[in-house]
Amino acid sequence: MATSLLLLAFRVDTQPHAKGRPRWSEKNRKTYTPTATKVYEKLVSACATQAAFSSVNGSILPIDEGVPLEVITTFYLHRPKRLMRKTDPDGPIAHTRRPDIDNLVKSVLDGIDRSGMVWHDDAQVCHTQSYKYYHGKKEKPHVLVQICRVEGDG
Repeated sequence: MATSLLLLAFRVDTQPHAKGRPRWSEKNRKTYTPTATKVYEKLVSACATQAAFSSVNGSILPIDEGVPLEVITTFYLHRPKRLMRKTDPDGPIAHTRRPDIDNLVKSVLDGIDRSGMVWHDDAQVCHTQSYKYYHGKKEKPHVLVQICRVEGDG
């Protein structure tokens, strides 16, 4: 059984944004990433970089090539007014609508990869755990990210 050693954790204080589909520019005759996705990935990159600099594990970052990693992401999306009644729970509620969780994870991994401060390549991520909720009544939308080193076998 594999175990995990926490290397880095950080929070991105904004509404989670799913990775946008590549778009085609007839003018330039090539594909491009939508602007909203680029902006979100830059914010994730900045948060990852700041966490890497202030981490007690900063001396081992970026993580060497070939080191297996696990990324745990918890997304707290905007909670609609229909879930803010007194009878609704105060804490997080499972989110079962769009955006898809795989596209949310993809944008976070690409943002971390863009920073160049955490790992050699996002191909090192061999385990993921992801959760998607509406945020609690007294919270704001955000993302929690934990990056762990996978120790042991499978």
